[in-house]
Formats: sequence, structure tokens, C-alpha cells
Amino acid sequence: MSRVPIDEAGRLESLNRLDLLGSAPEERFDRITRLARRLMGTPVAVIALVGADRVWIKSAQGMSPADLLRPGTHFERALNSRRPYTHSGSEPDQLGMRSFAGKSLTEPAGHRIGVMAAMDPDLREFDEDELELLVDLSAVAERELGRSAFDRLLDEYRGNAAWAQSVMDNVSEALVTVDQEARIRSVSRAGVRMFQRPAGELVGTPLADLLAAEEREELTRIVRAHLAESGQSFRVHREVTALGAEGTRFPVEIDLGGSWLTEDETMVVAVIRDITERKDAEARLLQAIAELDRISNAKSYFVSLVGHEFRTALTGIQGFSELLADQDFDRAEVQEFAREIHTESLRLTRMISEMLDLERMESGRMQLNYGKVDLNRVIAEAADRFQATTQQHWMLLDLDPQLPLIDGDADKLTQVVSNLVSNAIKYSPKGGDVLIVSSPDGDDVRVATTDHGLGLPPEALDSVFDRYARHESKDRESITGTGLGLPVVRQIVEMHGGRVWAESEDGKGSTFTFTIPIQRASP
Repeated sequence: MSRVPIDEAGRLESLNRLDLLGSAPEERFDRITRLARRLMGTPVAVIALVGADRVWIKSAQGMSPADLLRPGTHFERALNSRRPYTHSGSEPDQLGMRSFAGKSLTEPAGHRIGVMAAMDPDLREFDEDELELLVDLSAVAERELGRSAFDRLLDEYRGNAAWAQSVMDNVSEALVTVDQEARIRSVSRAGVRMFQRPAGELVGTPLADLLAAEEREELTRIVRAHLAESGQSFRVHREVTALGAEGTRFPVEIDLGGSWLTEDETMVVAVIRDITERKDAEARLLQAIAELDRISNAKSYFVSLVGHEFRTALTGIQGFSELLADQDFDRAEVQEFAREIHTESLRLTRMISEMLDLERMESGRMQLNYGKVDLNRVIAEAADRFQATTQQHWMLLDLDPQLPLIDGDADKLTQVVSNLVSNAIKYSPKGGDVLIVSSPDGDDVRVATTDHGLGLPPEALDSVFDRYARHESKDRESITGTGLGLPVVRQIVEMHGGRVWAESEDGKGSTFTFTIPIQRASP
């Protein structure tokens, strides 16, 4: 864990200034923890504020908010870490949790005042993708804390000109005052940095000119309407597109409200925040939600498919065994039934093995048994085995006789070639050639398997190697299988340091290609 020095006095001063300790739950924070709980896949997600000796739970999902003593807590450790802090242990902590992932929260002045955390009473590990999501969620929470800090200061000190100028020069948001013609009369240093133009150039410019053309008319109307009704309080919040140097576009949120009073005029105060990071984080979160939904739907379909495949195989085994038990058959018929039972048993074994192998590979629990491998021999033996099982397909080999031996696991590479050839046969229901080509490719060897079967549409190529992915269409309804063969291929190839990809044209066949380094990379 990477620790950084903390200005504890300054930190506590910033925390107290927020006036959030002991405050009622707020939907803006609850919305973030609900999203964290879903995306992180944990039963509990919280936003905690860390005081001098206590931890206050500002928002909690999956548990009742409860304050606890700070010393020795995971919240304290997360507060002191630059990166997300994680812990898994057999003994539960004060909240009954065995697994914890937390990211410190920083308010606008740079002090770390709290922690965004995902927790689980069961043991689990948090992977890099989940920790990146936690960082994105923390950025959203920090925006809300920043809004709390700034709104608090504005409410407390509005009308104090000396203080206001100090705020304008030091806060991270751009502060702009706008006169009755909707022109900028003053701008903070943050505004100069945000719009990448000197203050002298910005002062006197219509506020609308800082925005994209489609945003200008409405904002000008709002400012002029308010100033025409002097004395009427108002507050307007908008998310709009601003223009930086050389016309670059970036998202901002503008809060218009309150008045800046001078001896001879009233001006509107505009608070402008660059929300590029928040929008990027929101986009990544939406993408993650969509991916979770896709995986959930695919997983449900996969469970249904596997259940169907298992029932089909078991029905065959049960039916043939019942016939053998209840009736007398001659030797030839008994052998035929036994072969059917054996075939269905092998099918069940293969499906179970694929699922277990994929699970072990994805969790890093499977090791490769390296040795020198003749890929041409692996290909030829696989082609002979499959040729004996089909009368409609013809195995064609174009193997480079100079193909070098490679460092690899012969059994796993046999599984790769077998899965690809099986796939080519399965998705060529009308028969045809299956061409397998081997060739050197720099420091790698390349193997390509081509069929002339059903093919795949372009949108299916990106996900064809994903777990639970299976492209369905009417002409594939009768094709059996769990869809795990290609994910297994990808895992084995990548464990060897290689890569695999697909090229296809819907209705005209597919080519699946993989490369494997000739020499094993140094561990």
C-alpha cells in the first residue's frame, strides 16, 4: 500500500466545513452507493467520512448506517493510500466484513476526508477491472462532495466582497460575474485556466460566446430575464457544452444564481465546473452496466443451453439403458445401444471438462506442461481423428514442412486444434472442405482453419471468443453445444503468449487463426 503524508488539521477543518457529519441521508450519495453495489457485485457499498477518531457512514447500501471508531479500521488504511486499498481475511472486521475495497475521497482543497468502499461478509478478491470501477465511482462521489463544499461557502459568505474575491482566485470552479447585457465583468483564475484565454480577453465577452452555438440563446435569455426582475431570487442549473482554445468542446455544468451587487448595477454570479472527468466516468459506468446486463443475459441463456444439452445426453443414456434392462436383444443390437450410451457419456464428459477447464484457466489455477511440440503432427493427428467421424467433410492440410518445433503444452494445443476443427465441422452442416494451414510467422508459428459453412455476421466477430457468447440464428437451431469451445481456445492460446482471431462472411464460411511463440517467454 502506498502511503502519503496527511495534513490532519487541514483535513479535519475541511471535513467540518462540509457540515455533513451526522447529517441525514441524501439521495445524491445513495444513488452512487446503489450503483457501486451493483457494479462491484458486493452485498455492501458505503460512502464514509473519516473524522479524528470516528468513521461516519454517510450513505450505505446493504447495511444499516453505523458509526465506528477509526483506529485500525480498513477505512483508515484506505484514507492513507494513493491507490485503492483492498483486504481479504478469514476474520470479520467491526462491521462483520471479510473483504474490503476502498478508495479515498478528496475534497476540492485537496484534503482526503472520506472513503468510497465496497464490502462483502464472504471472502473474495477484487480484480483490476473492479478497482478501476471503484476509482470512477469515487470520482463521481468527489464531485458531489465538491458541490457540497462550494454551496456551503457561497451560502455562508455571499455578499462579502473581500472574501468573494479570495474565493474567485482560489476555488477550482470558474466564477464569473455577468452584467445586464450578459457580458462577463469578472472571471476567476480557474476560469482563465478552464477556457485557456487571458482574463483581459474574457472580460467584456458575452458569456454565451464561451458556449457551443446551440447553447447560447437559452443562456442569454435566462440571464437577461433574471436581471430584468431585480430582487427576485432564482437558481438555474444546466449541463452544456463549452468552447476552449481553438474551438475545442468540453462538457461543463453552470449554476446561475444569486446577485452581485455594486453601487450602480446588479450582476449574476455564474459557477462553471468542467465535468469532463465525471462524464468520462459516467460513460464508463454506463458501459459497465451494459456489459453486466449483456453478461447476465448471456449467462442465463448459457445455463438454459447447458441444461438442455445435459438433459438431451442423459435422456439418451437413460433410454438406451432402460431398453437393455427391460428387453432381450441380440449381440449386434446390444453393441449398437452400448455405442450410443458411450457417445452420450463422452459428450457429457466433454461438456463438464470444458466448463471446469475454462474455470481453472480464468482463475489462474491451471499450469501448462511445457515441452517441444510438433504442431504439424498435432494437426495431422486431429485431422485423422475427425475425418473418421464424418462422411460429408474432407480434411485438407497445407502444412509447412519447415515449421519449427515450439515450446508448448502438447495436450492443450491438441485441444485448441480439436476445438477449431470440431467447430468447422459443426457449423458446416452441408459438408465441404476443412482446410488447415500451418506456416512460420516471424518469431511465431501460425495455424489457420477455414471452412465453407454458415459463417458469422460482422457484429458477432468481436464477441465470438467471449464466455457465454453464442450467435444464434434459424439455421443454427439444430446445432448442439455449450459455446465454451472458443473461449477455451482463447484461454489456452493466450496462456502460451499467443493470440487468436476470427474472419468470416455470413453464409460463406469462417477462418479461425492463432499464433504461438516459437520460444517460451521468460517467466
